[in-house]
Amino acid sequence: MELKDNLDYEPKGRYYKIEKDRKGSVVLRPVKVPAHVIAERKEHARKREMLRNVKRNREIAASMGAGFIVFMCLALALCVGVCYLYISLQSRTASRAVEISRMEESLEESRSANDAAEKRIQLQENLEFVKKAAREELGMLPASEKNIIYYSVDDDDYMLQYDEFE
Repeated sequence: MELKDNLDYEPKGRYYKIEKDRKGSVVLRPVKVPAHVIAERKEHARKREMLRNVKRNREIAASMGAGFIVFMCLALALCVGVCYLYISLQSRTASRAVEISRMEESLEESRSANDAAEKRIQLQENLEFVKKAAREELGMLPASEKNIIYYSVDDDDYMLQYDEFE
């Protein structure tokens, strides 16, 4: 019978009973340990554990010296600085994207205005060429008042206008 793990019996110490066996030799038999001794041992083990925890906590607190705290503050400041730079770069990127969008719209408007002006110039040159050719080569004259015919449109008729006239 193994009694080492049982708190009711003590493997060595004063809680033994001296007996004689059949052969006449003396045998030490363990006896049940009193309840107050078991309670004292549990209390003593609890206090030892608590003191061990207190000592460990003190060592941890002592390891956080002034140098460590300064290092942690610098690391925190570095992290905050990196976050600030990241956010500011994102903000700049977003504002530049908006600016690029505005500039592209302006460029598109300028291109369409330029194309319209170019077509107007080409039409003007073509019209001048046509007028000159009509006068010189064909001998045509501009329309007079008697060549112009006016007409009226009924209310139920309609006409589609695709471009502005000057």
